[in-house]
Amino acid sequence: MSRIGAVLLAIGMAALPAAGQVAKSAVLPEKYRIWLDEEAVFLITPTERDVFLKLDSDRSREIFIEAFWKQRDPVPETPRNEFREEHYRRLQYANRMYGRGSRLPGWKTDRGKIYIVLGPPRNIESFDDINNVHPTEIWFYQDTGFPTLPVAFNIIFFKRNGFGDYVLYSPAADGPRSLIATAMGDARDEQAYRDLLELAPNLASQVLSLIPGERRPSRTPSLSSETLLADIFDSPRRKIKDAYAEALLRYKDAVEVEYTANYIDVGALLYVSRSGDGTSLIHYAVSPARLTLASSGGRNEAFFSFNGRLTDVDGRTVYQFEKSFPLSFNDADVGEIRATSIVFQDVFPCVPGRFRFDLLLKNTVSKEFGSFEAAIEIPDPGAGPAVGSLFLGYSAETAAFGPAEAVPFRIGGRQLLGDVRNRFVAADTMRIVFQAFGLPEAWTAGGRIRADVLKDSIPVLSQTRTPAEAGAGETFFLEQSLRELKPGYYDLEVTLLDGAGRELARRGAPFEVGLPGRLARPRVLSGVTGADYAEEWDYALGLQYLNLGKSSEAGRAMARAYEKHPENERFTSGYSQALYLLGESRKAKDVLLPLAEDENAAPEVLAGLGRACQSLGEFREAIAHYRRYLARAGTNIEILNYIGTCHYQLGEKDAALDVWNQSLKINPRQERLKALVDSLAGK
Repeated sequence: MSRIGAVLLAIGMAALPAAGQVAKSAVLPEKYRIWLDEEAVFLITPTERDVFLKLDSDRSREIFIEAFWKQRDPVPETPRNEFREEHYRRLQYANRMYGRGSRLPGWKTDRGKIYIVLGPPRNIESFDDINNVHPTEIWFYQDTGFPTLPVAFNIIFFKRNGFGDYVLYSPAADGPRSLIATAMGDARDEQAYRDLLELAPNLASQVLSLIPGERRPSRTPSLSSETLLADIFDSPRRKIKDAYAEALLRYKDAVEVEYTANYIDVGALLYVSRSGDGTSLIHYAVSPARLTLASSGGRNEAFFSFNGRLTDVDGRTVYQFEKSFPLSFNDADVGEIRATSIVFQDVFPCVPGRFRFDLLLKNTVSKEFGSFEAAIEIPDPGAGPAVGSLFLGYSAETAAFGPAEAVPFRIGGRQLLGDVRNRFVAADTMRIVFQAFGLPEAWTAGGRIRADVLKDSIPVLSQTRTPAEAGAGETFFLEQSLRELKPGYYDLEVTLLDGAGRELARRGAPFEVGLPGRLARPRVLSGVTGADYAEEWDYALGLQYLNLGKSSEAGRAMARAYEKHPENERFTSGYSQALYLLGESRKAKDVLLPLAEDENAAPEVLAGLGRACQSLGEFREAIAHYRRYLARAGTNIEILNYIGTCHYQLGEKDAALDVWNQSLKINPRQERLKALVDSLAGK
């Protein structure tokens, strides 16, 4: 191939960064260093800190800080952020009160740290004027709002050796001896305690344990107090679900600025099934933790838009889709909806392979966004014995939808309903649904299905069924009463056994049993695809195969969609693209020509025709189709470069140079094209 020919093949392709190339983070400006290391240091989680340090602009840092405080806002629906106001009040108080006479700023002193994290104590006892006892303070706290801390406890500070800053007291590490002046001190805590009891009885009664009323061996330091001291500074971080930070980093270029600070947690449930024709389907259900509605004229509305994406193991996009769910409720329904939550669910087809599924959802009314990510593996149809996805739900009723409709979580003629976090109560009967693949024919007659409920890997409930008892074909249904289970976390494990009891395949899934009572089940909104869903699914599968570079499989899938609806521009364009990649340019042109007769033909139809004609050497006709594309869709560098190539192939060098120079004016960074133009121009 000539040098010019090689360049002609390359022009029109965008320059991409080298694999693994990552921009280096800028040095953190002083303003943001102070925020990270001083103002938010006792609140920020390791994940939040890591994300903040990866941000590369002040704008993104400001957005992060706004989101950081919003996640901690007790009443996010109002303009005020009471948590943020209280935090800065505490910070200012600590600096003002506990920095006096200290070589440290107030927020760095032990008293300042405790005050910032826990707030003002209910009561402070001071022991600063007792002979032979070092200055000591006892701060009493009650009902701090942190579930990991005791309901009531003390924090003790003292001046080590009688001078300097007040420091935290540990019953085990310091003990009573550290509170007594050297002249009367004793190396043994037992004697030191007796001395302190004489000097300051009220203080002595509280120095062996920070937890009032704690039972322990007489006069021995409290180990629970050590746990308390370790938990205090971790407590603010445990209250926060910091998934929002990683979502903010992941989607900062995909969501508008007004959304970025308004992250909502999302619960999600995924289930992979195989339809009767062998197509693998991904069912997903998502539930936002908060539903914000706009009220007007007795109606309460929200509008959720979904953007889903499948990527392969190399991070390449395999498939993308958009969905929308408009919501409208009357005033009477709003209370129920907010009390029970709402679940959106849908389904789409997927080709075999290992993928990552990302879903971004936005409430366009409240400018909130949420997301979830999950790894998915779709086995090849001919794979060996396997248990498919396990569905653990609270309902598996006979489906009410027509057979021609594609309905999410409709498996084996039943409509499945499950909790997005796999939560149950003991009064529930769990519905277990799964499919089994690649099993020998003899298994149906002689095999067994065993379902075990495990607690810490130990079976606590078990049942065994024959395939005939559990279902038919590839789909099986089991029921498991949970009445014998105590609240806690469990695993459900399904094992397929042959006639001799040997294991053929196994799969497990976690679930949770909550406290006795009744779980409020959500309202479910399903995306239902009509009677033409088969063609839509063929088209979706064709796109996935195209993006994976599997042109033959793409051609077969696109052909099925095209043959049913040759008038559909998407189906026809997709089919022609597969044909073009398979080297069947004449056929690609033939399927597109009828649609091009319409003066309002879609741009993708015209671009496809141009490519087909160019491949066939019909350069003049290709130019005409490309020009129509530009008239319909506007400037496109790739199409301009194709036009230039066609002119060059026709021997029209000046026309080619004119078009390529237009392309270079739009994007001067096309180095190969620039070199070609310079070469042809004799530079």
